[in-house]
Amino acid sequence: MCSPSPGKRRIDTDVIKLLESNHQVTIMSGLNEFMVKFAGPRDSK
Repeated sequence: MCSPSPGKRRIDTDVIKLLESNHQVTIMSGLNEFMVKFAGPRDSK
C-alpha cells in the first residue's frame, strides 16, 4: 500500500485543524468537499 502524497497529507492536516478549531465546519462528502463558516468582526453587521 502506498503512503499518501505530501499534498494529500497537507490537505488532511489542514481539514483536521479546521475541525478542531472554533469555526463551524460542515462535511459535505468526505474530506474533499466541506464548508467552513468564518465569523466576522463582532462589531460588523
